[in-house]
Amino acid sequence: MTVEPAANAAEHRRWNDTRWTSAWLRREQLTETVTGFVLAHLALRPGERVLEIGSGGGGLSTAAAARVAPDGVVVGVDISARLVQVAEAARRQHGSPT
Repeated sequence: MTVEPAANAAEHRRWNDTRWTSAWLRREQLTETVTGFVLAHLALRPGERVLEIGSGGGGLSTAAAARVAPDGVVVGVDISARLVQVAEAARRQHGSPT
């Protein structure tokens, strides 16, 4: 599927808008309700490598990192620079190396 550059630019603006990223921090509490189900379905094991696309504030990535530790790696990517910063802060707070 090809994404039109204008649409991608609009999504980039939306996901990097301060109002939206501020609202995301409250919204992420809702997404956390499914984290356990996602992790159960993935059945991650130590040493695995995980790529989460659209990782938001990093809640699922942080939880996945605990499952693949100590030798596994989790990489979360997101279009929102602000949410990547939030995810990095969560990673540091939880002491996760990935």
